[in-house]
Amino acid sequence: MLFDRYLIKQPIGCGLSGTVYLAEHMKLKAKRVIKCISKKQLMYQQFLAEATLLKNLKHPGIPIIYDLEEDEEYLYIIEEYVKGESLKAVMLNQKAISREAVIDITFQICNIIEYLHNIEPFPVLYLDLKPDHIIVCRDCVKIIDFGAAIYMEKEEVDYSFGTPCFAAPEQYNSLKLDSKTDIYAIGCIIFYMLTGKNPSPSNSQKPIFKEIKDISVDYKKIILKCMAENPQNRYKNVTELKKELSVCLNKKNSLMVAVMGSQTRIGVSHIAIGMVSYLNRIGIRAIYEEDNNNGLICHLSHINKSFNETNGVYNRKDFHAIPKYNETICIAKSVYDVIVLDCGCGSEISNKFLLADTKMVILGTKEWELKYAKDCVDELKAINVQYIFNLCEKKQAYKAAEYLGIKKAYCMPMYTDPFQTNCKSKQVFKDVLKDYAFHFKRRMRGKR
Repeated sequence: MLFDRYLIKQPIGCGLSGTVYLAEHMKLKAKRVIKCISKKQLMYQQFLAEATLLKNLKHPGIPIIYDLEEDEEYLYIIEEYVKGESLKAVMLNQKAISREAVIDITFQICNIIEYLHNIEPFPVLYLDLKPDHIIVCRDCVKIIDFGAAIYMEKEEVDYSFGTPCFAAPEQYNSLKLDSKTDIYAIGCIIFYMLTGKNPSPSNSQKPIFKEIKDISVDYKKIILKCMAENPQNRYKNVTELKKELSVCLNKKNSLMVAVMGSQTRIGVSHIAIGMVSYLNRIGIRAIYEEDNNNGLICHLSHINKSFNETNGVYNRKDFHAIPKYNETICIAKSVYDVIVLDCGCGSEISNKFLLADTKMVILGTKEWELKYAKDCVDELKAINVQYIFNLCEKKQAYKAAEYLGIKKAYCMPMYTDPFQTNCKSKQVFKDVLKDYAFHFKRRMRGKR
């Protein structure tokens, strides 16, 4: 028993900073990780200062530090227990991972490192990014073991840490370290995920480009720039690297479905949410993305406690969603087979709607709705779209389609809960997406 609260279960690791134990908080019955650091350790004061700083960090990709304790011999850091596998274990088990997973994991790593680099008043360098320290959980990625972290603003670095194959050249040469040192390591991680091998140590003479000759041009460019020997030739910051990763994301073959309505309150969000929930339930990974200013997802997350947010994505059972963020926020979407855009009403047709793989327009059939429907159909007559009449009988839909000059349309039946589609609404979603059945099968094969 430690501090009358923690029952030590077993040692789970030993690193530069000390021994790590798995423990249980006796009152809360919750697992904890306890890092034990000897006060005789050469850099004990540095570890104490870093632990004090880390205790105040708030990021979903960094384990929570619950408390700091000490006795005459040791400092004890009590941390969140992270359930997942290290990236190293994932690679050993799978041998290779999909390009979608590479982008998703890299984006999440970038988000964590970017957060560290922008902490005020003293930014932090991580300096020991390697597969063992990256934990892949069910819904997110976390970085553990901050034993090598230092303050970026420290004028003189008397020591540096790092792991061979993942440490930048300046960590061997006692040169000043900055954010580009962590960017080098991110490039090493991308290399590792794409090849299944460690890159050659940065102090070796083996040219990196020979080791990545079989990697696609886009990824090769990113790796080479991250791992440039001269820090000045790397990305200037993680934000710039994320923008480059976004280019790869935009080239992914996720199916983009855009949903727009002829007027407000016609059921666009209801149908978009229903489609995403339906697709996820049948094994096709789908995500809802706001392309309007209604703020629906943030509102739902406030009034419905079943929502949880991870790395900018809001989740609820079979439903995943991205609210409308500003342009500086990048969310990895490459792991999803389908992205369903909620484009709101058609007062202004967005570029995303026009560029989508399939475009769906929701129309009403009531007399006071047909004027808006006609204006919308006339505006979109030169564009290949699928029309869905919402909340009506088939007879009403046929009559409205004839009036509007629409040759083919679908009739969406009533279902009150957008997160729980019924048999008839499922059939409509199946019908409107049937032309993309091959796309889904190909994406599913790619995951195996």
